[in-house]
Amino acid sequence: MLDRLLRLALLALTGLIAVSAVSGGVLIVTGIDKFPPEWLDGTPFGDYLWPGIILFAVGLSSAAAFVAVLARRPFAAVASIAAGIVMVGWIAGEVVLVQQNSAVTSPRAAMEPIYAALGIGVALLGAVSLRSRRAPR
Repeated sequence: MLDRLLRLALLALTGLIAVSAVSGGVLIVTGIDKFPPEWLDGTPFGDYLWPGIILFAVGLSSAAAFVAVLARRPFAAVASIAAGIVMVGWIAGEVVLVQQNSAVTSPRAAMEPIYAALGIGVALLGAVSLRSRRAPR
């Protein structure tokens, strides 16, 4: 029963992150979703192309974990841990580099703690899943 709940939770969270990050990356790269250029002041980025590509890659890591969990691959737990770490790394980088991590600055910034929590949740669920697979029954 616990394995089933872990699997469903991992599918829900990795699926949510995958859809959100892949679509967000596409919207940013294509210029459909626009952000103020001044948010990139002091970062290594001159425009939003690379941040969009990186966000797309973040989504692909969660998509890979989703597929691994769905297909019950032996490495699904490790893929989930990695995807969670990648998500948290993206948010940490966004907060540090863009420095617009206050809801007062941008309503979108209110999502940063939510996505950080999702990434942490995926990594922790992956770790629990990995541990439960290795535990003697």
